[in-house]
Amino acid sequence: MRLRYEEQHSIDEWENFIEEFFSAYDGGDMTLAEIARDVLRIDEDKLDRPTQMRIAECLRNLGFRKRRAMVRGDRTYRWTRGDVENSKDTAEASRIEGLGSIQDFSPHDEEEWPTTSGVYLLYDISDRLIYIGQSKNIKNRLKQHFEKFWFKSPIVEQASYIEIEDDTLRKQVEAILIKSLKSNAVLNYKGVDSFRG
Repeated sequence: MRLRYEEQHSIDEWENFIEEFFSAYDGGDMTLAEIARDVLRIDEDKLDRPTQMRIAECLRNLGFRKRRAMVRGDRTYRWTRGDVENSKDTAEASRIEGLGSIQDFSPHDEEEWPTTSGVYLLYDISDRLIYIGQSKNIKNRLKQHFEKFWFKSPIVEQASYIEIEDDTLRKQVEAILIKSLKSNAVLNYKGVDSFRG
């Protein structure tokens, strides 16, 4: 029997601060660094990896989702509430028939692995795309990678996927993405060579 969330999860005091701040905040999404500075009053020099992970865990527990964004020419993550109307409008506007929207997930938490068919993307600790794959069931494919030496942090740190049901379209999207990486496809290098034309 599965315990209710509250019974199996001890609330981090930071969750209360974040919840209180965002209940009165209507300025949209924020970066993790902005949340640390503006909500939790943590100085930038004290924002180490464990602190970042703790904040991210609090945000996930509160129903926030992160998405990739460009800020002043740099790729970063922005956190937003899952129920924000603006994110729904943005997702609808960027939808391509046959393709789902890009969704982030933790490659090191098997419970977050998608069971849908699609194309998945793996990123290293510097947020560099290092691997692109496709599968009818992404979770089953990730289980095959899980035992590999390279499927560990910091080599694989983040992951995303695009749901694509159609086999032909899924393979085409994977091939185009691999080809676009050229020699930067660290773990797809053999695949890149076969798609050069």
